[in-house]
Amino acid sequence: AEQTVGDFEWWASYTWSDVSDEVDGIDVSRSWNQRHSLQAGFDFGRGVWNFSAAASVHSGWPTTELRFNADGFVEPEARNAQQHGTFASLDARISRKFDVRRGSLLVFVEVSNLLNRRNACCLDWDIGDNAAGDEILERGQDYWMPLLPAVGILWEF
Repeated sequence: AEQTVGDFEWWASYTWSDVSDEVDGIDVSRSWNQRHSLQAGFDFGRGVWNFSAAASVHSGWPTTELRFNADGFVEPEARNAQQHGTFASLDARISRKFDVRRGSLLVFVEVSNLLNRRNACCLDWDIGDNAAGDEILERGQDYWMPLLPAVGILWEF
């Protein structure tokens, strides 16, 4: 959906999907499967100023756990049988346009992941030792970018 009222424009979309492959007769989710996805945003511009924001929320991506098998080798569990938590991000931008002798300058400040949400992206595995000296799998969680500010200048001529 999209709507414009004067200087204000907003948009929103929702997607339901299931992305999988059949492997040995079993449906296996692809690594980028996100069952539910919602995007929404707005843009407000008046004169030389503009402010916009966009939100993105989707189901967590599938992931695969690892384990030691009976022979002591590392092997994956069922492919993509687990799922990361819900991904959510809010991005915002404010800009001002300046007319110059040769074209125009657009100066902006933007922030990605404005709420500094820790969105899980990946698992990180290491082999370590427990107190008894036995090898164990150490599972770590990696995350997408934290709050990320940026400034920029765009010269159009």
